[in-house]
Amino acid sequence: MMPNDPKASRERDAFDYAWGYFSVHASQRLQCVNFHLIAAAFLVQAYSTTIVARHYLAAMVIGLLGTITTYLFSKLDTRTRSLIKAAESALKTMESILAQDTGNEQIKILAAVEIPSAGTWSYTNVFKYLRFGIGAVFLCGALYAEWCYFCSAQPQIFGLASVLKSLLIIFFLISGHELFAFAGRQVSGKYTNLIVSTAIFCAVATIGIALFLSIGLAFPPTNQ
Repeated sequence: MMPNDPKASRERDAFDYAWGYFSVHASQRLQCVNFHLIAAAFLVQAYSTTIVARHYLAAMVIGLLGTITTYLFSKLDTRTRSLIKAAESALKTMESILAQDTGNEQIKILAAVEIPSAGTWSYTNVFKYLRFGIGAVFLCGALYAEWCYFCSAQPQIFGLASVLKSLLIIFFLISGHELFAFAGRQVSGKYTNLIVSTAIFCAVATIGIALFLSIGLAFPPTNQ
């Protein structure tokens, strides 16, 4: 190619644009993980302080805050990953052009590393399991604080009933959000997926309400 070839100049500009887009969002993804870990460390310290001081209600709030924060960071990472994938798609095209111009097929690096080699994990899997572990710890901590809070005034069995109710509420909040979010992404012109998701959620919610009421009837509160 000639040094002043307009086509080569446009391809170089396109590559720089795609690489800049990729670099920015890849850095943002790692920064989000760092911020999540820092926030989790502060919340763990706060939870430990409150639980030792037997401020169970405050500890429960901190545990729930940590769980919600983990969920929000998970959604943010999903969005950032989609932006990175968009840049990778453009870079793959540029690599194909470069491989054709140079006759070097090994330059298609993104295609070669698309699937992790045996024994290795992708960034997505590492971050997913990391967030799951952090979220599970905070959720268990919140439930433990709730159990301690109710057991301080009533027998332990009623604290267990409260924990079971909380698990049901959290389950239906998350599942309902995910169902409608999925329907929003996949919705067709006739809103078929939205209707199906709504029907499924209503059916599951009905079962959940029945279980919720059953727990309340099985473990009625007592006045002491």
